[in-house]
Amino acid sequence: MGNFYTNITLQNTTTEKVRAILVDLGRRAVISPTSDRYTVVSDEECELQDRSILKNLAAELTKRANCQALAVLNHDDSYLTYDLYDNGDLVDSYCSLPNYFTDQGPDTPVGGDAAKLLKVFGVAGDAKEMERVLRASTIEEDSESVFELDRHRTIASLLQMPSFVAGFGHDYVSTGYVPDGIEKRHLVTTGGE
Repeated sequence: MGNFYTNITLQNTTTEKVRAILVDLGRRAVISPTSDRYTVVSDEECELQDRSILKNLAAELTKRANCQALAVLNHDDSYLTYDLYDNGDLVDSYCSLPNYFTDQGPDTPVGGDAAKLLKVFGVAGDAKEMERVLRASTIEEDSESVFELDRHRTIASLLQMPSFVAGFGHDYVSTGYVPDGIEKRHLVTTGGE
């Protein structure tokens, strides 16, 4: 069994600002401390793996906080999506295996603009390397992205995000698991107040 988690990595905002927005929205979530310029949120309802819930929350957070975000859904380490937001606007989307649930459509990654991803996050990275990571097949045994957690980890690294981004999920934290690079005592939670 692979990983199941959702999270939203926000840039250019703070834990306190994100917490206030989530409290105002009545959301149950776990929030990382801001590390460099990134704050990571995982919301309890988003963990239902409904991409529309995740996208709506990411749009609202980036609109209210005037920031950028990458909303990620990992389903069983076989299916990874991201939606890139800038101040409430969806500017890019990606899916690693569009036919995962239906056996219809492409069996290779679709969407995702490597140059746009780097530009929105202000990273002067290697667009060719990002493109290679986005297009790598999860079916090939020799691929570095056999598991979508690995693909997410590599994307996050290329965007200079904290190492704990990949695998950071509300359900995992609530059962005591916290990815390497962060301590549970530093996390902030909202309880739907």
